[in-house]
Amino acid sequence: MERNVKLISESISSLEEVSFEKNSASQAAQVFFEQGFGQYLRQQRTLRGITKEEITHMTKVSRDYLDALENNRFDELPPKPFIVGFLRVFGQFAGMDSDELVNRFLDEVARQQDADHMKGSPQGYLRRNMRKLLTICGLACLLILMFMPLFRH
Repeated sequence: MERNVKLISESISSLEEVSFEKNSASQAAQVFFEQGFGQYLRQQRTLRGITKEEITHMTKVSRDYLDALENNRFDELPPKPFIVGFLRVFGQFAGMDSDELVNRFLDEVARQQDADHMKGSPQGYLRRNMRKLLTICGLACLLILMFMPLFRH
């Protein structure tokens, strides 16, 4: 009887742990999609009680790069293979799934590249330069109207 009670109580506590882990994972996913990779990385680091100094000492990655990662300033980072290696070491050090961490980073980089690509599209160009285009068209119309009387003969 005591053994059955013990097994039941162990089962209940393991179910509570699984439930907590699922809630933590869903909250982490929600933070990632709402605020991006940098906020997710910072949250995971602080939840585990790891300081930036510990990370820079353990991984030998400069604090500037860690700050750039946590603030989604990927243009300030070294080439992707270096960052992927850093994230793998970070994941192992923090007790995280390194592959998931790398995949989230690559997804975020791809999402930013898609946004940057849209900035380079013709629609993006027109939106950014509408005032210049209207000014040039207005000046061209004025020049045509000014010189039109000269060509009426």
